[in-house]
Amino acid sequence: IGAKEKLALSFRPMETGEEAHIRVVPPLLRREVLCCEAASGEYVHGYMVNAGVGESISQWHEQHPEVPLHFFWDKPDEPEVCRMDETLSFHQLDDE
Repeated sequence: IGAKEKLALSFRPMETGEEAHIRVVPPLLRREVLCCEAASGEYVHGYMVNAGVGESISQWHEQHPEVPLHFFWDKPDEPEVCRMDETLSFHQLDDE
C-alpha cells in the first residue's frame, strides 16, 4: 500500500501488529449516532462494507426466510432500495 502505518477498525480491544505496522483503533462514528436512542425493531439491521457479503446474506436468508433483514451496502449499480422479497431488503448507503 505504501503507508507507514495501517489502521484496523475494531469495536473491541485487539493486539496491534507491530511488525506489519498495523494499529487497531475503534471505528469513527458520527456525532449523530451517539445522540440517537435505541429502539426495538422486528428485523435484523446491518451494514456491509466488503464485496460479496450480500451473497452470503442472501444464502443465509434462503435458510431463514422468516427473519426480516434490512442491510445497507455500497453498490452504486443497484437501486436505492433493492427488495429481494417480503423479508429481505438491501438499501444504499448515504454518506452525505
